[in-house]
Amino acid sequence: MKSSANLPISPESQQLPQDYHGALVRLAQDLASVDGNLEKAFRKITECAATQLKIERCSLWLYSENRQSIRCHDLYTSSDGKHSSGAELTARDHPAYFEAIATARIIAAEDAHTDPTTSEFSESYLGPLGINSMLDSPIRLRGKLVGVVCHEHTGPPRPWDLSEQSFAASIGDFTAQAMETSEHLAIKQTLDKAQRIAHVGNWTLNLKSNKWRCSREMARILGYESEDQLADLTSFLDHIHPADQMFARNALHKMGTGIKAYEFKHRMLTTTGVERVISSHIDAVFDESGVPTLLNGASHDITELALMRREEAARRALEEANHALMKSQTALKKTLAALAHEVRTPISSLKLGLGRLLEGSEDARVVGPPLRSEVEYLDALFANLVSLVRIDANTQDMMPTSIDLGALLERLQVRFRFVAEDKGTQIEVALPAEEIRVRGDAVDLEQAIGNLVHNAVKYSSNHVAVL
Repeated sequence: MKSSANLPISPESQQLPQDYHGALVRLAQDLASVDGNLEKAFRKITECAATQLKIERCSLWLYSENRQSIRCHDLYTSSDGKHSSGAELTARDHPAYFEAIATARIIAAEDAHTDPTTSEFSESYLGPLGINSMLDSPIRLRGKLVGVVCHEHTGPPRPWDLSEQSFAASIGDFTAQAMETSEHLAIKQTLDKAQRIAHVGNWTLNLKSNKWRCSREMARILGYESEDQLADLTSFLDHIHPADQMFARNALHKMGTGIKAYEFKHRMLTTTGVERVISSHIDAVFDESGVPTLLNGASHDITELALMRREEAARRALEEANHALMKSQTALKKTLAALAHEVRTPISSLKLGLGRLLEGSEDARVVGPPLRSEVEYLDALFANLVSLVRIDANTQDMMPTSIDLGALLERLQVRFRFVAEDKGTQIEVALPAEEIRVRGDAVDLEQAIGNLVHNAVKYSSNHVAVL
């Protein structure tokens, strides 16, 4: 029988019967519902073709990467309603068929065992499966042959009329469209994922139609779950921070007057009122006369980056403040050290001068000991001042000594004698007969007990006992 492999059939130029047309409409609706899932799309296609052409088998084959074989990605058998896949056919074993589908719009083989384009399958494929007639439609994606849809009849040889051939060709076209849709959705999903990771959304504005659309990430940045919820430019602009509204609208206006690109930073508010910091870049597309027709915008959410920069600036400021404080403390230590050194000299001179002065005084025995004790105590306090300066540098001299506690208390009694007499208070020190010694810093211990005695004198009525 003569092959119809090169029969010039164009589905676009053929008027399909109503039932075929209706089947294709339903198939288009079914394919729209699978959301780019190619496995589901292939199943919808083979089921539709097998049902409409009333055939036992419909299989969908795609080329391997080296294009030396085709592999079955879905086979639908009408008798049991099942789907399967996995068979493979090579160009080496079936050269005539591979050559035919490379150039034909449709292969209509009434007797597939004798048709020159399909007879190579007779023993290995057609005979064992009871297939007698084949109607195959190549799948071309963007002009490139990527596979074939095989409509396989298992009854007696069946002639294929023009409407059936046109329908089969349309099935091939629908398959190509499903593959292209799947590719576009995969690219879109990859882009959405990349934008989500980078926090970059994009949008376009047609200046002639004022039609605006955005990516899913652009909508997500503003708090929406879908880009469909951010449907127009007005809604988008309403999210711009009130303080930045005029600036952003002026930027859009400038883009409409012939500027090729513009970049600026501004704030936007999400659906819940959260403030986001956005870096926007807008490019203009011009027609042949130089009039801008399209604006492409990219919006980078740099809120976290801006926060990190603010935190880094705060950290540096804190480091600088700490450094300045350390410098100030160092200067203060030097000042205190110099002051302690400078004051110690006149105190020493005062001690010597006071001793000589009191040697010839009649009141020396009364006034001398308290005055000498006070000068010595003042000298010790300045020694502590020097120690205080050394504390921060861990250079303080801590030299515990054996302290005569009785002698210390007697000195304090003498020291506060005049203060007590002025208040009409008597200080009484009761000491045991044996000597009591403790180890510690003599100045610190004397200062601590002295504070207690001083407060007792200051706040008591008329008697202070140190036991």
